[in-house]
Amino acid sequence: MEKQTRKRGASLFAAFMASSPAVAQEQALIWQPSRIGKSAYSLRVGMNLPQETGTKAGIDFDVRANDSGAVREVPTRLWSSWSHQTNDAPGKSLRRNLNMDFSVLSGSGTVRLSSLRTWIATPAIDMEVEQSYSSFYNGEHNTWNGVNTSHSVQLATDKGTRFILRGVTTGDLDDVRTGVGIEQKLGSNITIRSDFDHSADTLNTSVSARYTTKW
Repeated sequence: MEKQTRKRGASLFAAFMASSPAVAQEQALIWQPSRIGKSAYSLRVGMNLPQETGTKAGIDFDVRANDSGAVREVPTRLWSSWSHQTNDAPGKSLRRNLNMDFSVLSGSGTVRLSSLRTWIATPAIDMEVEQSYSSFYNGEHNTWNGVNTSHSVQLATDKGTRFILRGVTTGDLDDVRTGVGIEQKLGSNITIRSDFDHSADTLNTSVSARYTTKW
Protein backbone atom coordinates (compact mmCIF):
# COMPACT_ATOMS: atom_id res chain seq x y z
CA MET A 1 0.00 0.00 0.00
CA GLU A 2 2.82 2.37 0.92
CA LYS A 3 4.64 1.65 -2.37
CA GLN A 4 1.45 2.35 -4.34
CA THR A 5 0.98 5.63 -2.48
CA ARG A 6 4.59 6.71 -3.10
CA LYS A 7 4.33 5.73 -6.77
CA ARG A 8 1.04 7.59 -7.14
CA GLY A 9 2.59 10.61 -5.43
CA ALA A 10 5.45 10.73 -7.93
CA SER A 11 3.02 10.48 -10.84
CA LEU A 12 0.80 13.23 -9.48
CA PHE A 13 3.78 15.50 -8.87
CA ALA A 14 5.01 14.93 -12.46
CA ALA A 15 1.56 15.73 -13.84
CA PHE A 16 1.34 18.81 -11.64
CA MET A 17 4.72 20.01 -12.88
CA ALA A 18 3.81 19.38 -16.51
CA SER A 19 0.59 21.34 -16.17
CA SER A 20 2.31 24.32 -14.55
CA PRO A 21 3.97 27.08 -16.61
CA ALA A 22 7.76 26.84 -16.92
CA VAL A 23 8.19 30.07 -14.99
CA ALA A 24 5.11 31.57 -13.38
CA GLN A 25 6.27 34.68 -11.65
CA GLU A 26 3.98 37.45 -10.59
CA GLN A 27 5.18 40.60 -8.90
CA ALA A 28 5.80 38.87 -5.57
CA LEU A 29 5.61 35.14 -6.35
CA ILE A 30 8.52 32.92 -7.40
CA TRP A 31 7.30 29.71 -9.08
CA GLN A 32 9.89 27.71 -11.02
CA PRO A 33 9.10 24.06 -11.76
CA SER A 34 11.57 22.11 -13.89
CA ARG A 35 12.53 18.60 -14.88
CA ILE A 36 16.08 17.77 -13.77
CA GLY A 37 16.28 14.12 -14.81
CA LYS A 38 14.46 11.16 -16.31
CA SER A 39 12.40 10.66 -13.14
CA ALA A 40 13.38 13.75 -11.19
CA TYR A 41 11.59 17.06 -10.82
CA SER A 42 12.37 20.27 -9.00
CA LEU A 43 10.12 23.04 -7.75
CA ARG A 44 11.30 26.40 -6.39
CA VAL A 45 8.68 28.39 -4.53
CA GLY A 46 9.36 31.73 -2.91
CA MET A 47 8.60 35.39 -2.53
CA ASN A 48 10.17 38.55 -3.88
CA LEU A 49 10.00 41.00 -1.02
CA PRO A 50 9.56 44.70 -1.84
CA GLN A 51 12.07 45.73 -4.50
CA GLU A 52 13.82 48.28 -2.32
CA THR A 53 14.85 45.51 0.10
CA GLY A 54 16.53 43.38 -2.60
CA THR A 55 15.48 40.25 -0.70
CA LYS A 56 14.11 36.90 -1.84
CA ALA A 57 13.32 33.76 0.17
CA GLY A 58 11.71 30.41 -0.39
CA ILE A 59 11.99 26.64 -0.48
CA ASP A 60 13.20 24.10 -3.06
CA PHE A 61 11.62 20.65 -3.45
CA ASP A 62 13.26 17.85 -5.45
CA VAL A 63 11.33 14.65 -6.13
CA ARG A 64 13.33 11.69 -7.40
CA ALA A 65 11.78 8.36 -8.32
CA ASN A 66 13.09 5.02 -9.57
CA ASP A 67 12.10 3.43 -12.91
CA SER A 68 8.94 1.96 -11.40
CA GLY A 69 7.78 5.38 -10.26
CA ALA A 70 8.33 4.90 -6.52
CA VAL A 71 9.70 8.01 -4.79
CA ARG A 72 13.24 7.45 -3.52
CA GLU A 73 13.85 10.73 -1.75
CA VAL A 74 12.52 14.29 -1.49
CA PRO A 75 15.46 16.63 -0.77
CA THR A 76 14.21 19.96 0.56
CA ARG A 77 16.18 23.19 0.95
CA LEU A 78 15.36 26.56 2.46
CA TRP A 79 17.05 29.52 0.79
CA SER A 80 17.23 33.28 0.91
CA SER A 81 19.20 35.98 -0.89
CA TRP A 82 19.84 39.69 -0.54
CA SER A 83 21.31 42.00 -3.18
CA HIS A 84 22.05 45.70 -3.14
CA GLN A 85 23.74 47.95 -5.71
CA THR A 86 24.97 51.50 -5.35
CA ASN A 87 26.20 53.82 -8.08
CA ASP A 88 28.39 56.43 -6.42
CA ALA A 89 29.28 58.20 -9.65
CA PRO A 90 28.95 57.71 -13.42
CA GLY A 91 30.91 54.60 -14.38
CA LYS A 92 31.35 53.49 -10.75
CA SER A 93 29.22 50.86 -8.98
CA LEU A 94 29.29 48.46 -6.04
CA ARG A 95 27.08 45.37 -5.81
CA ARG A 96 26.80 43.28 -2.63
CA ASN A 97 25.13 39.86 -2.36
CA LEU A 98 24.30 37.60 0.57
CA ASN A 99 23.08 34.04 -0.09
CA MET A 100 22.06 31.38 2.42
CA ASP A 101 20.64 27.89 2.05
CA PHE A 102 19.81 25.11 4.48
CA SER A 103 19.09 21.43 3.87
CA VAL A 104 16.12 20.22 5.90
CA LEU A 105 17.17 16.56 5.60
CA SER A 106 20.87 16.83 6.50
CA GLY A 107 20.80 19.95 8.67
CA SER A 108 23.70 21.39 6.64
CA GLY A 109 23.86 24.87 5.23
CA THR A 110 25.97 27.44 3.41
CA VAL A 111 26.41 31.18 3.84
CA ARG A 112 28.08 33.25 1.09
CA LEU A 113 28.82 36.97 1.01
CA SER A 114 30.18 38.56 -2.18
CA SER A 115 30.84 41.98 -3.62
CA LEU A 116 31.65 43.33 -7.08
CA ARG A 117 33.10 46.81 -7.53
CA THR A 118 33.57 48.30 -11.01
CA TRP A 119 34.81 51.71 -12.09
CA ILE A 120 36.39 53.59 -14.98
CA ALA A 121 39.99 54.23 -13.97
CA THR A 122 40.89 56.22 -17.09
CA PRO A 123 39.18 56.75 -20.45
CA ALA A 124 41.13 53.71 -21.69
CA ILE A 125 41.04 51.43 -18.62
CA ASP A 126 38.16 49.78 -16.72
CA MET A 127 38.72 48.11 -13.34
CA GLU A 128 36.83 45.33 -11.57
CA VAL A 129 37.38 43.89 -8.09
CA GLU A 130 35.41 40.85 -6.94
CA GLN A 131 35.51 39.26 -3.48
CA SER A 132 33.59 36.41 -1.89
CA TYR A 133 33.53 34.74 1.52
CA SER A 134 31.68 31.52 2.24
CA SER A 135 31.32 28.99 5.02
CA PHE A 136 29.70 25.57 5.15
CA TYR A 137 27.99 24.08 8.20
CA ASN A 138 28.06 20.28 8.43
CA GLY A 139 24.86 19.25 10.17
CA GLU A 140 25.99 15.66 10.62
CA HIS A 141 29.13 16.62 12.58
CA ASN A 142 27.87 19.97 13.94
CA THR A 143 30.93 21.82 12.66
CA TRP A 144 31.75 24.86 10.52
CA ASN A 145 34.51 24.46 7.94
CA GLY A 146 35.95 27.93 8.47
CA VAL A 147 35.82 30.66 5.86
CA ASN A 148 36.68 30.11 2.21
CA THR A 149 37.73 33.22 0.33
CA SER A 150 38.06 34.20 -3.30
CA HIS A 151 39.49 37.45 -4.69
CA SER A 152 40.04 38.69 -8.22
CA VAL A 153 41.18 41.94 -9.82
CA GLN A 154 40.61 42.62 -13.51
CA LEU A 155 41.97 45.40 -15.67
CA ALA A 156 40.47 45.84 -19.13
CA THR A 157 41.78 48.20 -21.80
CA ASP A 158 40.05 49.73 -24.79
CA LYS A 159 42.35 47.63 -27.02
CA GLY A 160 40.55 44.43 -26.03
CA THR A 161 43.20 43.29 -23.54
CA ARG A 162 42.25 42.02 -20.10
CA PHE A 163 44.59 41.17 -17.18
CA ILE A 164 43.28 39.06 -14.30
CA LEU A 165 44.81 38.40 -10.86
CA ARG A 166 43.04 35.90 -8.58
CA GLY A 167 43.50 34.08 -5.31
CA VAL A 168 41.57 31.39 -3.42
CA THR A 169 41.97 30.07 0.14
CA THR A 170 40.11 27.38 2.11
CA GLY A 171 38.93 27.66 5.70
CA ASP A 172 41.91 25.85 7.23
CA LEU A 173 44.40 27.43 4.77
CA ASP A 174 45.64 24.00 3.65
CA ASP A 175 44.88 25.00 0.06
CA VAL A 176 46.04 28.40 -1.20
CA ARG A 177 45.85 29.04 -4.94
CA THR A 178 46.88 32.05 -6.97
CA GLY A 179 46.59 32.73 -10.66
CA VAL A 180 47.19 35.17 -13.48
CA GLY A 181 45.20 35.38 -16.68
CA ILE A 182 45.72 37.37 -19.88
CA GLU A 183 42.96 37.73 -22.45
CA GLN A 184 43.07 39.37 -25.86
CA LYS A 185 40.21 39.98 -28.27
CA LEU A 186 40.99 39.60 -31.96
CA GLY A 187 38.30 41.39 -33.87
CA SER A 188 34.74 41.01 -32.68
CA ASN A 189 34.53 37.20 -32.65
CA ILE A 190 37.80 35.65 -31.43
CA THR A 191 39.29 35.75 -27.93
CA ILE A 192 42.66 34.22 -26.96
CA ARG A 193 43.35 33.52 -23.29
CA SER A 194 46.37 32.30 -21.29
CA ASP A 195 46.22 31.24 -17.62
CA PHE A 196 48.94 30.54 -15.08
CA ASP A 197 47.79 28.95 -11.80
CA HIS A 198 49.92 28.08 -8.80
CA SER A 199 48.89 25.72 -6.00
CA ALA A 200 51.36 24.36 -3.42
CA ASP A 201 54.34 23.28 -5.55
CA THR A 202 52.37 22.93 -8.77
CA LEU A 203 52.26 25.41 -11.64
CA ASN A 204 49.63 24.85 -14.33
CA THR A 205 49.45 26.75 -17.60
CA SER A 206 46.78 26.73 -20.26
CA VAL A 207 45.98 28.48 -23.52
CA SER A 208 42.50 28.63 -25.03
CA ALA A 209 40.68 30.27 -27.90
CA ARG A 210 36.99 31.16 -28.09
CA TYR A 211 34.89 32.06 -31.10
CA THR A 212 31.51 33.71 -30.61
CA THR A 213 28.94 35.00 -33.03
CA LYS A 214 25.39 36.32 -32.91
CA TRP A 215 22.59 35.85 -35.38
